[in-house]
Amino acid sequence: MIIKMAKKHLPFQIRIIVRKFIFRIKYLIQLVKTGFRNDNVFCPIKRKFYRQFLEYRYDKLTPSNGAWRRHRLLWLYLIYNTDLLKRKDKIKLLHPSPELCFYEKFIRMQTIDYYPSDISEKGLLNIDLTDIQYPDNYFDYIICNHILEHIPDDIKAIKELYRVLKDSGTAIIMVPINEKFDKTYEDLSITTSKERERHFGQWDHVRWYGMDIKERFISVGFYVEMIRYSDLFDIEMRNNMGLCDDFIIVLHKRNI
Repeated sequence: MIIKMAKKHLPFQIRIIVRKFIFRIKYLIQLVKTGFRNDNVFCPIKRKFYRQFLEYRYDKLTPSNGAWRRHRLLWLYLIYNTDLLKRKDKIKLLHPSPELCFYEKFIRMQTIDYYPSDISEKGLLNIDLTDIQYPDNYFDYIICNHILEHIPDDIKAIKELYRVLKDSGTAIIMVPINEKFDKTYEDLSITTSKERERHFGQWDHVRWYGMDIKERFISVGFYVEMIRYSDLFDIEMRNNMGLCDDFIIVLHKRNI
């Protein structure tokens, strides 16, 4: 409830300042509790070493920008496996519910025409992924990180992503996947926060994706790569950069 109120009434840029302050306070408390233990960890987004990652819920956050394990993994993919950060010509990037750690990077890049959006976030573009008010073949890149599991009609959203992506464009998706499930588990009759958390792992999720998620994208027309990007790094590097082993799903309109 507090988060919803903050999104509605506080501009995103103000929330960034508040969240950074909270991260730093929590980090200082953690350092004190651990006797200033030095794990010498590295965030590839900030390109900076820290004594520790901030232990938060089930994850490890970069203290200065709140980057989660999946964010650091995705950033490495963007650096080494896309031209998003290397292009000299101006490109259009759609970024629903932008993460603080990425927003700070993209908003400053002169070569990126940036479209950070959220259906309920003050200070961002109001874009409904099931009804994107932009022309066909408009965006060069789309980054959609842990969004589709919140949308009841995710197929409609995927169709819209397909429509607005350029023929030469790339959509990069991450969602929570339960790899024990061959088939996606969803039940739209489950509506209460308590029941959604029990069934889907979080109060505002409407499904647990299974390994059949690839078929959802294929059914719309996408060519799909499901990449276990962390496999490229040894255990020491994964621990040092705090990387998860989640799939990065890369989508194209044609087979490249």
